[in-house]
Amino acid sequence: PKDGRYKLILHSKDGARLKINNQTLIDNWRLKPEDAEVSVELTQEPQPIEVHLANSTLHSWVSLLWQPAGTATICHIPATALFPELESAQSKATRSNLDRAGLVAEYFDKTFSRRLATDRVYRIEEIWGPHSPRWGLPRDSGARYTGILVPPVSGPYKFVTAAREHIRVWIDDKPTVESKGISPPQSAVKDLEANKPYEIRVEVLTSNHGAHYVHWIPPGTTKEVSIPPECLFPNKAAIRQAATTPAVKTPPAMEKTAPSTISAAERETIERGLAKLQADDEAAGKKLLKAFDEQIEKARTAPKIPADERVVRIKSLEDEKALFEKHGHIPFSLAMRTETLKYLREFTEARTDTAKVYDRLIESLTKRKNDDAANLLRIERDIAVGPKVIAMWKATVLKDKSTDKWLLWSDGTFVASPGTFPWKIDERRFALQWSGPPNNKWIDTFQLSPDCMKADVCHEDGTHWATAERVTP
Repeated sequence: PKDGRYKLILHSKDGARLKINNQTLIDNWRLKPEDAEVSVELTQEPQPIEVHLANSTLHSWVSLLWQPAGTATICHIPATALFPELESAQSKATRSNLDRAGLVAEYFDKTFSRRLATDRVYRIEEIWGPHSPRWGLPRDSGARYTGILVPPVSGPYKFVTAAREHIRVWIDDKPTVESKGISPPQSAVKDLEANKPYEIRVEVLTSNHGAHYVHWIPPGTTKEVSIPPECLFPNKAAIRQAATTPAVKTPPAMEKTAPSTISAAERETIERGLAKLQADDEAAGKKLLKAFDEQIEKARTAPKIPADERVVRIKSLEDEKALFEKHGHIPFSLAMRTETLKYLREFTEARTDTAKVYDRLIESLTKRKNDDAANLLRIERDIAVGPKVIAMWKATVLKDKSTDKWLLWSDGTFVASPGTFPWKIDERRFALQWSGPPNNKWIDTFQLSPDCMKADVCHEDGTHWATAERVTP
């Protein structure tokens, strides 16, 4: 990884350990579901890493995540930072090709009608957190992985799939293999040609936690393995870019096609835009943290505040500050409301400016009929400037005690079990706007507790119908 301080999070069903440079950083060998984290300085130099898992039940798993320096988001460690041995980690060709490898991952609601997030995955295997794909997405969700598969040798490949609920695989738009429910892994054999590009699409649907994968057994072997990242690409343009290094051979079907990529000057323009986005995000975050410190000091020194109220006010601000530092979740307290609104405006403006950089280059590539490169940039843009989860609330309905998780996104929408709806925060209130058939709309307001970690959720007529509490991924 880049030089800097990283927070590493080990998420496991049973006991787990983490070692880096032969030093034990996390020793959570307690055989029960638990998260453990550690903050550590990492450098670009290759460093040996080990993750140990203790399996005490029928089903067991472990997931290692990180929070890179200067960011507020916890995410999976990309394949570009992990290598099986020292030689590949030190190989510039291998690392360069991995930058271009992987499939496009899109995460949807349960009907696949609204895309909630995009990403790049380097293997078709993921552990999904409780009731959601990955982290910070709602239960009853789906994922779609698309791209190009390039087999290394010719012959029959056995594709093997498994999932907690439902997974389907298409190759060249033809159904290949499907798994449903808790059942043995399903498999299918397909003949493929070496270095020939095949379109691949995988769809996964879940309403619970679990894991899923697509593996293969290559010709002439009997061992089931992950499909390696160097065989997966987001589109054909990425294959051509990878083929400029000796580590990847251009597929014969594409040898007569002109390279489809962006110029060094165009890439430099993007990098400047991304650097400005990171700088703007860091500046906005520092302003909000400074405002926290000012409000905490004001609460400590303000006269005529009862002692018990002063303690609650300070703790509320400190808890909200910790949520922002750790997860990027915004504060809701009235004391921070003005600064929160400024932060959201700056957060949105920074992404709008960066999106314009991408859009100008995409328009130029489209005019030059370089559609593959334009599509690759669209994917990169959506990952770089897409909306982020900035708050999570767990609601409990008073009538039947049912629960739901509400995820608030930076684009002004929130996701709940019924679907996706608008939310709004201003100087006076924080509210959700629901829609129902036929074209009915109603607004629920949050009456926050003194510590701003809980709320009563009320209809416009004042009816108290649910309680809510802030939660984290």
